[in-house]
Amino acid sequence: MSFCGISGFRPLWQLSQASGLFRSQSVLPRCPLMALDHPVEYALGGVRGKKVLGKSNTRNKCGHPKGKKRGVKVFDGQRVPIGSLLISQRRMDILPGWNVNNTGKSLYASCNGRVMITTEVCDPKVAETLSEDPFAMDVPGENIYKMHMHIVPDQQHQYFKLTEQV
Repeated sequence: MSFCGISGFRPLWQLSQASGLFRSQSVLPRCPLMALDHPVEYALGGVRGKKVLGKSNTRNKCGHPKGKKRGVKVFDGQRVPIGSLLISQRRMDILPGWNVNNTGKSLYASCNGRVMITTEVCDPKVAETLSEDPFAMDVPGENIYKMHMHIVPDQQHQYFKLTEQV
């Protein structure tokens, strides 16, 4: 059989898939009109594009990375608004006191007021859940002192009107 003047040449659409030349799913266009638009791709059995995977940058940055900016943000005696960050810490070195909330290991003010940092006798059972520090609980009679951060709320105003007089 001859095709295009070449003897022994069979076009690709006449080759059977059982001959092992094609995969189970052929990339040839099914419509012969598409073969007219792309004759080279059709003769070669379809040209697949190169697979390009997403590129990523794995270079280490120069020097050391920036720190997390942990530490005490507000000191003793300073006035803070509600919701302000008091301390960001890696371990629970300073425990929350009155009017102080903790999210993770950071402490936030739960009301407007002044900051008060104290050292108090700590209950080991409460501190064990918040802190990763090992306490010496096997020694009876010894007090464990930990720093606590409190917020003393501002005084409320004393200007009130009776509704009966208005």
